[in-house]
Amino acid sequence: WQPETQLPAINARTHYYDATWKNININDWQLKFTPNQTNNVVTSLMIRSVGPAGGPIRDIVWNGKNLTINNKWLVSFNPPPKEVILNDEIVTNAGHKTLTNASVHSDMGWATAKVILNQDAQTTANFSKIDQDAPDYQALLTDKPLYANLEINLPDKRFTDSLNAQIAHISMGLVGNETRPGDPLYYPLDWQRDGAYILVALVKAGHIKTAHMLSRKFAEQDFYGGFGAEADAPGLSIWAVNSVANQIKSKEYDQWLWPHIKRKVSYIEKMLYAKANIETPYTGEVFSQFAQDPEINLISEPAKNGLIIGRMDHHRPILFVNAVSYLGLIEAANLAERLNYTKDAEHWRREASKIKTAWSQALKLKEYDNDRTYISAIWPSWVGNQDINLINKNLENRWIDRHDQHNQYKTSPLWTYFELAEAHQWLLLGNKERSWATVNWFWNNQSSPGLYTWWEGNGTENFSVVSKNIRGSVKPVAVTPHYWTAAEMALLQLDMLGYLDKSEKEPVIIIGQGVIDDWLKTDMSVKGLRLDDAIVDWSWHNKKMHVTVKSKRFIKVKLSDTFNKSTPLTISFQQ
Repeated sequence: WQPETQLPAINARTHYYDATWKNININDWQLKFTPNQTNNVVTSLMIRSVGPAGGPIRDIVWNGKNLTINNKWLVSFNPPPKEVILNDEIVTNAGHKTLTNASVHSDMGWATAKVILNQDAQTTANFSKIDQDAPDYQALLTDKPLYANLEINLPDKRFTDSLNAQIAHISMGLVGNETRPGDPLYYPLDWQRDGAYILVALVKAGHIKTAHMLSRKFAEQDFYGGFGAEADAPGLSIWAVNSVANQIKSKEYDQWLWPHIKRKVSYIEKMLYAKANIETPYTGEVFSQFAQDPEINLISEPAKNGLIIGRMDHHRPILFVNAVSYLGLIEAANLAERLNYTKDAEHWRREASKIKTAWSQALKLKEYDNDRTYISAIWPSWVGNQDINLINKNLENRWIDRHDQHNQYKTSPLWTYFELAEAHQWLLLGNKERSWATVNWFWNNQSSPGLYTWWEGNGTENFSVVSKNIRGSVKPVAVTPHYWTAAEMALLQLDMLGYLDKSEKEPVIIIGQGVIDDWLKTDMSVKGLRLDDAIVDWSWHNKKMHVTVKSKRFIKVKLSDTFNKSTPLTISFQQ
């Protein structure tokens, strides 16, 4: 389905009936129901509040021809039903069988109508909105389309389908200006960490207006999320908002952002030189089960060996916290340079260099071992680019531990965003086979096949306990969709097409790191790839590569090792 076209109908075929739901317009829906007359069973249409989206139904009126629901919707039938039974599910034996005027009221919102259908003919039920003058919900986000705003022509259709699905799911998961980590039913709050990845994914997918609107909260608020104040928040927030600034290219926005960046950097420096615990209030909501946690406001303990001892996920993943703090300092320095605050930029780069040195030393020590190290070592921080051999070795051990001889997971992973982030490390380390093994596993193991969605956890241990009291709440095996996972998948796929190698002082655009050999047999093209402040297009035609770079600065361009060293490459630069 494409925007600006009529919604598709949904057909359901069962042993007992065929049913087609169709959207007529914004105020009218239609159900066509065809019974299987050979089954000789009674079929009925139930109108009731059920499922996570079920709002309260307090009033139903039957006038012998039509049903009126909550005085907002009118339901008409052709031919008329054989019988209508009104009920309040809270009250025992409260059914009213009638074909004449009748009504039911339920204070708790559990009014129902059981419409027994005519078995001898097709029934058409029309659902029409009565109060059509009532204002419709106005979304804060106006970016269109909901899929990735790139032009991609690749041999594998799944690649484009998956990328577009991630951006659509992320967009649908936004609630106002909140970046929810997963299914909003189980995450009734936004979270800075997950949101940072979501924001960067939206930027790289070309949803600049939406990202711009969302970035205000990341800039103005310093610590928020389900676990309270956490140490990774300043670094990740700086990365996210500067990603937005890189594409907006507005001096006005940079200047508005500047005091917020300075404040966030000050938190990083305080943690880096802390001699005592640092606590700071968080904003927004936290999960109710953690509201009394004595560490809810604790972001870090006294620094040790040149590293921030920061709190994140209820423990101290030191190398992750320092990796994203390093990233934040580098991004802040880039903004400072754009605004000609040279001394600030130089100072922050020196601080980042200190963290990088200390990080490298700590990587060799078992006491700092943590899963989160391998979601941040290269991607997105580049803090570990001087430790490639050791990171490769550790990643290899982790791979063997979790995968069988066919590169399949021995057990289904719980934290899907960690796995995709680890696949991102493999990509930037030049091992696209490992990246593709992960991507293909995820494509073959979707929560909802064809929708490209994935899960978090086992059950709903990382969710709001109040969600079980919500009308129609169910007990899922995991939280799905998960939008950090969606962001990680999108960001990995986009970097497969082209990424900015930041392992050296001067970054280099690498084209096609995730391109596989079979793709080289046909023409390919990508248009609108966003790498920091640059927009990159590339076209593979007749075994030749042409790259166009739109940027105010000169950036070197290289082809990945998928391409033969003798591959003809032409490059065009545009201001």
